[in-house]
Amino acid sequence: MSKNNPTVEALVKQNNQLRDELLEENKSYYEDLLTYIRTAGLFYDDLEVERLLMQILQDILSAQHDGQSAEAFLEKVLRKPLMR
Repeated sequence: MSKNNPTVEALVKQNNQLRDELLEENKSYYEDLLTYIRTAGLFYDDLEVERLLMQILQDILSAQHDGQSAEAFLEKVLRKPLMR
């Protein structure tokens, strides 16, 4: 990942700060996901990868505030298109 883009750097910094709001279980789950996405996204635009990660993190934080774990939330979200 190239860190030469100030917007990418700002998103990474914000992501790091917001991650501190996650419960330990959700933080561990999200960090595994973050590692996978950043690794798999090596050949994609860094800005798009970081925007995706920020959206996922914000969704997980919202779910956490509603009492739902990251894993349960993402499982529910990922199954929706399959349940049509």
